Amino acid sequence: MNESPVQGETGRHLRRARIAAVVLGVLLLFGAWEAAFRPARVEPSAPLGALTIAGDRSIAIVSSEASERCIGAAEFPQHANRWRLLLEGAGYKTESIGDAQLEAGLDRYAALILPSVVCLGDAARVEIDRYVRAGGGVVATWALGARDAMGEWRGYDFLQTLTGSVRFEIDAKQAPWFVSVRSGSPLGAGVPGGARMQVTSLERLEATALEVDAFWSDAALRPRDKELPADYQGAVVRRQLGEGRVVWLGFHESSSVTGEAERASALLLNGVAWAAGRPLVAVDPWPRPFSHALLVAVDVAEYPDRARRLAMALAEARVAATFFVDPSLAGDRSLVSELKAAGELALKWRHEREGGRARHALDRLKLDWERLALWSRSWVWARGVRPFGDTLDQAGSEFLGEASVRYFLAAGGVDSVLPKSRRVRRSPEWLTSEGSLVSLGRSTDDDLHLSPLGLEGLNPDWIVRRVLDDSEGVARLGGLYVLSLHTQGLGGPEYLPALRAILLQLAASSAWVVRGSEAAEWWSARSRVSASLSFLSSTSLRIEMVSGSNRPIDNLGLTVYPGVLRGTPFVRSSLPGPPPQAVADPARGLVRLTLPRLEPGRTVRIDINFVR
Repeated sequence: MNESPVQGETGRHLRRARIAAVVLGVLLLFGAWEAAFRPARVEPSAPLGALTIAGDRSIAIVSSEASERCIGAAEFPQHANRWRLLLEGAGYKTESIGDAQLEAGLDRYAALILPSVVCLGDAARVEIDRYVRAGGGVVATWALGARDAMGEWRGYDFLQTLTGSVRFEIDAKQAPWFVSVRSGSPLGAGVPGGARMQVTSLERLEATALEVDAFWSDAALRPRDKELPADYQGAVVRRQLGEGRVVWLGFHESSSVTGEAERASALLLNGVAWAAGRPLVAVDPWPRPFSHALLVAVDVAEYPDRARRLAMALAEARVAATFFVDPSLAGDRSLVSELKAAGELALKWRHEREGGRARHALDRLKLDWERLALWSRSWVWARGVRPFGDTLDQAGSEFLGEASVRYFLAAGGVDSVLPKSRRVRRSPEWLTSEGSLVSLGRSTDDDLHLSPLGLEGLNPDWIVRRVLDDSEGVARLGGLYVLSLHTQGLGGPEYLPALRAILLQLAASSAWVVRGSEAAEWWSARSRVSASLSFLSSTSLRIEMVSGSNRPIDNLGLTVYPGVLRGTPFVRSSLPGPPPQAVADPARGLVRLTLPRLEPGRTVRIDINFVR
């Protein structure tokens, strides 16, 4: 008996459904098998620090007998000892000197370290001032010269003269104390830039200056006193004085808390290199020409109609967003289609913390099922997730690594405005290549927590100002600003005018507007760059770079602080085509280079010759 055309068509659909079911079952079982038997190790990527060359001239470290008598603390000599160990570990030559040598002459030293030298005689003050203006470098901590050699109070006049600060004041605020470092300066080059570190120093000074390299902040990297600009709460000040350079830190060098010593050490070493006129080179956080970035993250957990209006507002402002869709809404084909047109699709995700490998396997089945549901409506396999609560522990990171997730949004425990890349290694390692998992940290409040009392009743103009102030604060640190929106928050119809005003301002800013995957891909590739710095001659530097990424890196920026090297920079490189563009900024004492493309595995040499 011949089958009818309708029966034939039905049969074909059934066969396709069976094939799809088999493929689905294989994918789900493979994911569960991976979760059960191929655990992932997730480890932080090695930080990309600043490059410098220590040089042959010694760094003088002052062990002040007068300050030791004045302060009377048994641990006072440890300040100088800490500096000696730090500098010698970084390849510097050091020499310990006392008060008498401080007064006798300093010209043979590349730089002078003054660790908590509170007591200074008049002859020492005169010599330090002369030495700096003649081309020397000074790094000082805390209340330099606040007393004379006999311990009598002199005030902060000498410190103001050296640093150019308007005022110094003892910081009497309650613990904890944090210092946040800007990334667009030589002291913030590499590791400490865009990050904050907690200090335990009971003796702290706060400076008011025209510009500071780091400021006293809260744990969220915002100025400690929200009523004052960050430059009025200076923790680190840098200044060119005559032909020389001065770096001042308002805290003791040995006071960073456990786990943050690497950042503190990098900040101190950057300060010494800059003060001593040594060259410093840093890989920029973001591709040229951008100095900061913006990510709009939309939480779509309820109110689908509001999500649609949000997507329309974002499209009108030409601001692409990343939509973290609740699994309960992933099956809404029309909704996910509209969201996809306005940006990128990702998933909300809840991780069960207990249950071991068996629970991992079950969670993997659940996550892959939710990804498949989204894929069947959008042809998008979600590579980004937003954990419920915006926090993720080590077990959660390992789970996401096993599931080949590329990035996640996080807020809890954020100590930097820059993303963090983690390397993912699977067992057995010969079966797969090394992967990456990138944390996109949110350091500011989301729309539901702009006020302790919630959104309801807030003045729309106040909301606009508050959000823009947050974005500007992150931009000054050189970081990623995450505008976190909810359909039950600023996605409400009553807030759309304020939201449109915010989006128009952000779209007109100089930020790199990114989707989650774009930020993660950039940061993953950047974290696999390695570089070295050497002298070719007394007037020439050589930078060697190689990328361990599996894809090309475009528009990678380098900032070069040439130190004592003076003149017009001329660049040659091993890259095909014209050499990287070099833009000198004499007022800021730096040279910017842009590498059009860095190919995977290829070593690139860049030679910079400074011609007077």
